[in-house]
This record gives sequence, C-alpha cells and structure tokens, in this order.
Amino acid sequence: MADRFPARGLNPAPLLLALALAACVGIGADPAPPDTPEAALDAQAQALQRTVQEAAVAGATAGAGGVYLFGGKGPATALGLFGGIPIGVATGTYVGYLQQQYATNEARLDRLRADLDATNAETAAAIATMRSVLARESARLAAARAAGTVDPTARSSLAAMNRAIDGAEGRRAEFEATRALRLGPGEETGVDPRIATLGQHIADMRAIAAQLASQL
Repeated sequence: MADRFPARGLNPAPLLLALALAACVGIGADPAPPDTPEAALDAQAQALQRTVQEAAVAGATAGAGGVYLFGGKGPATALGLFGGIPIGVATGTYVGYLQQQYATNEARLDRLRADLDATNAETAAAIATMRSVLARESARLAAARAAGTVDPTARSSLAAMNRAIDGAEGRRAEFEATRALRLGPGEETGVDPRIATLGQHIADMRAIAAQLASQL
C-alpha cells in the first residue's frame, strides 16, 4: 500500500522539527477550500512551487489539506499519504534527504513512489482547476472584446498557470535526480512510469496555458 513506509534508518529529530514548524506557522488540518477556481489555482501554484521535501513537510503537518480540486470535491485525499511521516527539514536536497532518512534503496524507493504519487495528485488537481479557469477566462475575454473592454484577470490567471507549471517542472527535475538510488537493472521499481505520468501532466498544463495565452 502507498501509505505504508519502512521505519528503517529513520531519525526522530526531523519529525520534531516538522511539528515545531507546524506550530510556528499555524498550519491547520482542514483549511477551507478557495471559493473560486482562480483562488484555487493560485493556491495550487504556490503549493507546487515547494520542493518535493517542502511539500512533504506540508503534507505531514496538514494531513490531506492544502490542495483542492475546485468544484465541491474537497481536498486531494492522496496528500493524506504524508500524515505522521518523519521529515528531514534540514536536508539540502531531496536525494540527500532520502539517503539520510532511509537505510536501504528499497526503503528509499517506497518513499520516492509515495512522493511521486502525491505530486501526480497535485498536478492532476491543478489541471482540473486550470481547465475551469480557462473556461471562465475564455468567456470573460469574449465578453470583454464584445464590449470593447479588457478582462482584468486573464493575465494574472495565466501567470498562476505558469507558476504551477514551473513548480511541476522543478519537482520532475528532483525526481529525475534520484536515478542513482534506483534498484539494479531488471528490477521493477514503478518509478519511471510515475515520472512519465508527471511529464504528461506537465504537457497537459502547458497546453491549457497556451490556449489561454493565445486569447490574450
């Protein structure tokens, strides 16, 4: 199961740091969902700007909260995978974090798979929101052109889309950097298909942003 993680090689100190961080910033377990697709997109773009490790910290302290699929469906439940997982907040890189916190490649791969699943859940939610924003902005732009005015939100929506894409690209680069930690040749890891899924999500996000940009 994706929410079962090995306990080997874990250092309890990072968990205490993560909990202290949560107390300092006042992270809640169930933040209220944004009330518009544009607000949801802005929140999702901000979340995707975090590194993989920073996203894991947020997931560990906020449970399933923080990333929303707009339209009344609530938070992306896959992010609950991180609840209660020790996080190395002081580690400089994602690869370094995996090496520090997990004693074997098998344990690291379990965590890597779960982090990829969570990022794919985030990007899938962002794609759904971007489509909602595109539909709304297309309607507003058409109405503005008919009235001889300018839609004041379209460019900020496009900027949020581009921030989300930039964040997803950064996550993919972090995951790609884990190749040295993979199991030996011929052993099934389940990682590369997950990275390919993330790449497809990024391509979908770029296509949506391009549709909006073409209307400006």
